[in-house]
Amino acid sequence: MTKLFKVAKFEYTRNVFTKRFWVALLLVPLLFILFSLISTFISFKSVDTRPVGLIDRAGIITQAQKLKEKPGGLFEIQIEFVPFTDENAAKKSQFGGGTSRLYHYPGRLHYKL
Repeated sequence: MTKLFKVAKFEYTRNVFTKRFWVALLLVPLLFILFSLISTFISFKSVDTRPVGLIDRAGIITQAQKLKEKPGGLFEIQIEFVPFTDENAAKKSQFGGGTSRLYHYPGRLHYKL
C-alpha cells in the first residue's frame, strides 16, 4: 500500500509542478467566461427593438402600453406596440420600415373539438 502512495505522490508532483498544468488550470475558466460574455453580447445586440404592429379585432389587448422614458437595467428592452385598425395600413407600415413585425388577432376564433 505504501508503494501505491509513493507512485501517486510522484505522479501528482510530476504533473502539478509543470507550466502546462498551471496555464491550463487558469486558462480554461477564463476562456469559458470569455465565450459566455461574447455570446451574451451578440445575443443582446441582435434583439430587434423596432416597433411592432398590432391589429386587435378580438379586443384581447385593451390597455395602451406605457413606455418608460429610459430603460432601467442593462437587459431591460422596451418594444413599442403600434395599434392599427386595418390590415392595409399595417402592411404599408411594415413594408415601409415603420414596424418590424405584425400581429393580427382576428375577431372570432372558432375551435373544433
